[in-house]
Amino acid sequence: MADFKGYIANCLIGCDEVTRTDDGGWIRNRMNLELGGFRLKLIQRKDVISGSPSKFQNQRVHTTDVIVSDVTESQIPPLEEVLKNLSWLLSLAGLSPVRYYGYEFPFGTGNGHTSAMHEGANWFLPIVPIRDGESVKEFLNQVYAPFCRLRKERRLQEIIHYLLEAERTPVMEVKLLILFVTLEGLKDTYAKTSDIPYRRGYFWKTRKSKKRADRYSFEQLLRKMLRDGGMRRGLKRVVSLRNEIIHSGISRLPYSSLEATYERVHDIVREYLLRLLGYEGSYYSSSTKIRCIGGR
Repeated sequence: MADFKGYIANCLIGCDEVTRTDDGGWIRNRMNLELGGFRLKLIQRKDVISGSPSKFQNQRVHTTDVIVSDVTESQIPPLEEVLKNLSWLLSLAGLSPVRYYGYEFPFGTGNGHTSAMHEGANWFLPIVPIRDGESVKEFLNQVYAPFCRLRKERRLQEIIHYLLEAERTPVMEVKLLILFVTLEGLKDTYAKTSDIPYRRGYFWKTRKSKKRADRYSFEQLLRKMLRDGGMRRGLKRVVSLRNEIIHSGISRLPYSSLEATYERVHDIVREYLLRLLGYEGSYYSSSTKIRCIGGR
């Protein structure tokens, strides 16, 4: 058995535990987690903790070491799976493309592997207050197990990837189109996991009917998905703009209206994902207003 050191990039979180420095000072750069049967010690780079996260914007940067003690070689594959899941959840929390990209084992030997990083960090509109280490830890402890359970059937990695891509492009119609596809993906996996009948390219309200009126429209099924998730939202404007962009490519609406709808759709996706993962606590809307789910 030996120590394992994993490498994570583009993770701009704060931490909740202190390291004492040689000069008698201290830095809050560590976080201990128990996820997937492993005890993980996250150590953030000093400049990630003490500097402004904005200085890493669009940079591919190693930010985080993950130390796991007393690991056997046979445990490396499941441990890597834990670190990949952790990275997806940190990507969701901060809307920055956090990536687990390699390891050293045994720690100190130089043995291991790394893979290329293709995306840079993002610091703009995180979903949870990621600079508060206690909030990050609470988020991860709450949602890790539900994420692992729902990841494949709700295609959560793809959904998170869409959110990251929507933040990368400067073209508002493209940003909106990506979010509309995100809603389509969530709606589709919701229907499949809810055993809603699918025939002839449509989801149906009954199993045997062939009447057009018994097909679910995009709006009807989306509304049902949100309602089952504990949400009620007005969708007329969202659906109208979705139809316009899909059929026309470019909207006739002013930029301010497009931006407002983008924020509205982003808020719907944010809250739905948090509720789906069983999160209770504070989070940021796309306008940075603090909202809360549940009683925490």
